[in-house]
Amino acid sequence: MTRNKARDKHQEHPTQDSSHIHEQDTDISPTMVTDSVAADNEVVHDEDSATDSKTDLADNTPEIPDDQFFDIKDEALQNLMTYQASMKHSYDKKLRSRAFKPGNWVLRTRQRNNEEPNSGKLSENWEGPFIIERLASKGSYFLKNLTGDVLTKPWNASHLRLFHK
Repeated sequence: MTRNKARDKHQEHPTQDSSHIHEQDTDISPTMVTDSVAADNEVVHDEDSATDSKTDLADNTPEIPDDQFFDIKDEALQNLMTYQASMKHSYDKKLRSRAFKPGNWVLRTRQRNNEEPNSGKLSENWEGPFIIERLASKGSYFLKNLTGDVLTKPWNASHLRLFHK
C-alpha cells in the first residue's frame, strides 16, 4: 500500500484517531509534514536493482591481499590474548584463596532451598559451625557437624568461612 492510499484510508476513518479531530482545528497536520519529507527522500528501485544489490555490497568491500590479511588476523589474535591475560591478572589479584586444615571450625553458606517459607531476606546467611573432616579434592572439603556425623557431600572452599571460637 502506498503512502497516498494509506493517507486516504486514514482520512476515511477519522473516529479511529483522536489526532485527526485536532487536525481539523489547525491547518498543519503532523502526518502531512512527515509524508512530504518521506516523499522527497523516497528511493526508486529498478526491477534489476535487487539482483545488483548483492554484487554492490561485494564490490564495495576493499580487497585485502592474502599476506596482509594474515598479518591483520595475527595482530587481532595477539591483541585478544593480551586482553585475556590482563583480565585474568586483574581477577586473580582480587581472588582470595581459602585453605582449611582438618579440625578447623568453619561456617557454610545457608542453602536457600532448605529454608523455612517465611524466613525472608533478614535470615542468617551462614549456618554451622562445622568441623573440617578431610580434603575431598582441590578446594573442596568433607564436613562433620558437632555431633560427629560426616556430611555426605563435599563443600567447596568458596562456600566456607573460618569460624572463630
